[in-house]
Amino acid sequence: MLQEMPAWAKLMTLGRGRFIKRLGAAEYRDIRSVFRESRLLDTPPSVEDVKWWDALTSRVRLNTSEVQVARSREAERLTLEKERLQLQNWGIDRVPSWIAIDDNTVGYDILSYRPAGNSVATHLIEVKSTVASPMRFILTRNEWDVADQVGDAYSFHIWDMTKAAPILHTRTVEQVRPHVPNDNANGKWKDVEIKL
Repeated sequence: MLQEMPAWAKLMTLGRGRFIKRLGAAEYRDIRSVFRESRLLDTPPSVEDVKWWDALTSRVRLNTSEVQVARSREAERLTLEKERLQLQNWGIDRVPSWIAIDDNTVGYDILSYRPAGNSVATHLIEVKSTVASPMRFILTRNEWDVADQVGDAYSFHIWDMTKAAPILHTRTVEQVRPHVPNDNANGKWKDVEIKL
């Protein structure tokens, strides 16, 4: 299972009981049987079984994280390439920078440029990738703080990675603003899921 990492393995991170419930479809009957026959669903679970489940779910989380990072980097690369071509089309003799490779804390991923009258202005781009349905992305507080501060010189590139040729959806700061929560009393938001 660890070598193949089937799609259903991600469900294991939900917990043993929820994992088995989510495998309720007839197509997963054999998988459920393997777990039952291996006595990995006994109640109460043995100490060894708990260790086994914990080790496996940790590995699944790590693998999922690696896949997400690779997908995110691919989306960033797509934006970088798109920006290079756009700058050429505008006749701007500058090259966009892949900032996220060197510093993942600045609140944007790509530093690019836009025409500004007779000069050139910097433009910051936060890149997101998604395979979720409905399409959505996670916005961090740091990303929003930078976006809110920069305004029109900031945009979001959200890549739908479910397509053979990923599809780009762009959003401005003002388009995202209505979906950003407010802090209240002793509560302060850190991350928000935004649907496209």
